[in-house]
Amino acid sequence: MPDDPSNAASSTNTNPQSDTVHLSATSPTDKQSDSYNEKTSSNHAASEPSLSTGNPPERPMIAYHDDTGPPPLDYTLRTRPRERYIALFFGLLFLEAGVLPLILFYSLRWGAHLSITKNLAIITSLIGTVSGFKVAQRTYLLWFRNEHESRRPIGASRWGLDFFHILINIGLAAFFVPLIVGSSLSPASVATVAMALPCFMLSICLPMLISGLFPSHFRLPFRVSSFPPHHLLPPLTYTIVEDVIAVDGSGKIEFRQAWRYRYEESRIMRKLLRDLALYWGITGTALGVGLIVVAWLASDDVGYGLGYDGSWGGNAESGVILSTSILKNLCILSRLESIARRMRG
Repeated sequence: MPDDPSNAASSTNTNPQSDTVHLSATSPTDKQSDSYNEKTSSNHAASEPSLSTGNPPERPMIAYHDDTGPPPLDYTLRTRPRERYIALFFGLLFLEAGVLPLILFYSLRWGAHLSITKNLAIITSLIGTVSGFKVAQRTYLLWFRNEHESRRPIGASRWGLDFFHILINIGLAAFFVPLIVGSSLSPASVATVAMALPCFMLSICLPMLISGLFPSHFRLPFRVSSFPPHHLLPPLTYTIVEDVIAVDGSGKIEFRQAWRYRYEESRIMRKLLRDLALYWGITGTALGVGLIVVAWLASDDVGYGLGYDGSWGGNAESGVILSTSILKNLCILSRLESIARRMRG
């Protein structure tokens, strides 16, 4: 079992024969700079030499070290409140951005015989409640909620946001721009409105594809969640999982720490997250581009229907395939770790 955080060593400790990363740590309530040291082997592509930025102050990363295997995450989604919340949120989101636009479009077009301009104006006015509430809720959790500092990324400033928060706002902008522009034209452009969901998919999946093709190849001049500026970045799937669980799932800073060490100590986990980034990136980008082409080449009825229904259907199918793949890889990881523990014992 991993060491208790309160007993973590305050000095950096590396083992030349190990692929384990040991980061300097202090008490969880103390502050420290953005400096840390990493020691990796040649096959550890996710790490880099130590960096020091000094500003802003950084909350510590607790060093967990266990010779019997990678540290556990000590987090699960399989609790009744979390499962209910996930089902409720995605149910409302699917109803707002998947079911409602289709029902209203065809019923108002063929039932009420409204013009396309009035039809799309009504639909546009009803979309955005669930996504807007979610963005506002995340902002509240990161800035104002009790223990808000433990939800923010490690080293983030008082008004810092995680990278997923920025990414999802870019995605929502890509969604609402064609939706509003297309419905405000006279006459309204069905093809432009049908691009809304595909554009959202591209804004998320294209960066994911790039990060999966070139893991640990890019440095950004600003903080990416718990990674300081100019740090080599892992696949985007790593950052999304860290931010969503830490903020929306209440995993807080403890999960960010455990997730970092787990990623750096497990080769299978690094491969799994890269494979997920590649799969979501390739399928999402291809589907998004294909649906945009269909929206402009097909009739209004076909293009609009595929633009909304095809986006949700394609993602649902990908989710089923990915779930099967993830479970298979996690079973392999569990068996290998069990074998490693027996050999070390």
